[in-house]
Amino acid sequence: NPHIVEVKRGAEAHDAPQSVGIAQHPQCDNSNAVAEGTARVVVEPALPNNVHISIAPQLAPLDDAAGAACFGLPSETTIGVVLEYADGSSLTVTHDTRTQYKLIESSAGSILEEKSGSKKIMAQKGASPGIVTLEVTFEHLSIKGTKTVEILTAKSLSILTRPNPKKDHPGVEISTLKQFGCIGKYQYAEVEGSMILTNGKKEEKKDIATGKLTLTSSAPDDCPIASDGVVRPKDTARKQTVTLTAKCGAATGSRSLHLDPVPLPLKSIENYAIQNGNTLKGYVGSTFTSIFSATFEGNQVLKDYTITPSDRLKGVVKFSSQVSAAASINAETGLVTQRDNYHDSFKLKMEAACNDGSPVSRSIDMFSNLVANPSIYDVDIFERGGQDKEAPYPPSKPGDDIKLTLKVAAPNRKIGGFTLNIQFDPAGFEFVSAEAA
Repeated sequence: NPHIVEVKRGAEAHDAPQSVGIAQHPQCDNSNAVAEGTARVVVEPALPNNVHISIAPQLAPLDDAAGAACFGLPSETTIGVVLEYADGSSLTVTHDTRTQYKLIESSAGSILEEKSGSKKIMAQKGASPGIVTLEVTFEHLSIKGTKTVEILTAKSLSILTRPNPKKDHPGVEISTLKQFGCIGKYQYAEVEGSMILTNGKKEEKKDIATGKLTLTSSAPDDCPIASDGVVRPKDTARKQTVTLTAKCGAATGSRSLHLDPVPLPLKSIENYAIQNGNTLKGYVGSTFTSIFSATFEGNQVLKDYTITPSDRLKGVVKFSSQVSAAASINAETGLVTQRDNYHDSFKLKMEAACNDGSPVSRSIDMFSNLVANPSIYDVDIFERGGQDKEAPYPPSKPGDDIKLTLKVAAPNRKIGGFTLNIQFDPAGFEFVSAEAA
């Protein structure tokens, strides 16, 4: 029987192979043994090739309320140490008595401490900004590891305002709010906060989540600011300068914002489209929304915007239809209502409602093709193959045959018989034949 020796990793490791005691088969009690013997075994334990240290990358002094309140920076971090081996295995040695900890570079006020059974690095009250280097060594191994943590202190808080919504205005700042067109509605703005943090050697600018800021306005009745960071001036606000203030912990920042009730002209319409494309395919009375992107003076953008009946910007642009019998359109909201089939394309137009002599407009070509309504046994015309035709047939020359597929929509039942009346202009067309599908 083979002799078995088990050496647990980390139980005892040496830099060189060691000869260890006598190994004996564990099931031999020697009482009835025919023969017995001993063997000397040489054990070569695997040695770690890396020390992995886990600590928080950044700390704030215990009394630096701004770092904790604005960014959630902790004032202490728990140390974790893991030995890693070439075969991919690892061993946690954080609490091994042979694991030694030392701060070899440290800012004033940063200490190592034992707390709740764990080793920690703490940035005490009044700790100076700096870079702390932790060194981990071992009594029984020559390998060692180091890891750094920054001690950051808040230097300054600043805020800026962007046009609302700020996701559509990256990099654009605004300091004056005007009123859209001639509807008397002010622009909105969004507050964005940031803070300069320093580790004593370099500075780092960090954005502050809006929910972390306490925001106030010097004119809350005319120009209130909500907890979501959006400044929404009242329509009746007079011309004035408002001071916006933001606080985070002990840090404070402010910014001036001007209100000027003058019209903000529409500069351009970049895109105008109708929901579901350029062919209206619905029943009589089906509705489709208008979607547009436009830019006003001062780089105020409305991107992929739809005006609803209760929209505050209703009336800033107006809409019209070239053929209202095919599709009518609400002049203020751009809501399109399909009315009838139409044999040709027609235009829908969007333009500035009041631009003081500077016309800005955009038109799109549309088609109207009613879907056969089974509730009234409606009839529709399809192209060859039975697929819905998206647009009128292309031009034909005299003598060409045009084959149409006519379909009767029925509410889940077979039709025994029917009569189709086909109307066409005999001056331009001649009926040739008809066959059952």
